[in-house]
Amino acid sequence: MTDVKKNLHEVLANLPDGVQLVAISKYHPNEKILAAYEEGQRIFGESHEQELKRKHTELPADIEWHFPPGAAYRCRGDEIRTLARRLPRTA
Repeated sequence: MTDVKKNLHEVLANLPDGVQLVAISKYHPNEKILAAYEEGQRIFGESHEQELKRKHTELPADIEWHFPPGAAYRCRGDEIRTLARRLPRTA
C-alpha cells in the first residue's frame, strides 16, 4: 500500500503559503482516506455522487467534502438535490 503519510507530508511541504490541499478520494478506499485524515488532512474531493454519499456517511463528520462542478453534469436532478443538502455551502 502506498505510504499515504509520507506522500501527504511531501505534498504539503511544497505548497505555497495560503494554499490548501484538496485530497482527491476518487477510487481510494476508506483506509487510505483515514490515513490522510489521521495526519490532519480534512479537505477531500470526490467526483462520483454515489461514492460521495457513501463516504460522507462512513467517514468522520468533520471532513470537508468538495464535489467539482464539472462532475455535476453526470448527475440527475434528484442526486444534485441530495448532495446540496448534505454538503456545506462554500463561498
